[in-house]
Amino acid sequence: MAIFLCLQFEENSQLYELQRLRDTKRLVSEYIAAQIAFHCKAIENLSAAAQAVASFDPDHGMDVSLPCSFVRHARAVHHCASVRRHWEPC
Repeated sequence: MAIFLCLQFEENSQLYELQRLRDTKRLVSEYIAAQIAFHCKAIENLSAAAQAVASFDPDHGMDVSLPCSFVRHARAVHHCASVRRHWEPC
C-alpha cells in the first residue's frame, strides 16, 4: 500500500508541476502580448508626433495641423482636468 501511495504522490506531483508550467507560460505570453500592444500604440503616437514636428516650418508660424488622435487626446485630457477641478469629494 505504501508503494502505491508513493507512486500516486509522485504522479500527482508531476501533473501539478506540468500544469503550473503551462499556467506560467500562458500568463507570461498574455503579459508579453499586452506589452507589445501597448508599445505598438506608443510607437504609432510617437511616429505621428515626429511627422508633425518634421512638417513644422518655423518660418511660416504656428500653423501646424495635428493628427486627429492628438486633438482627441488633448480634448479628453482637458475635459478630465476640468472635471477634476470641479469635482468635490462627498
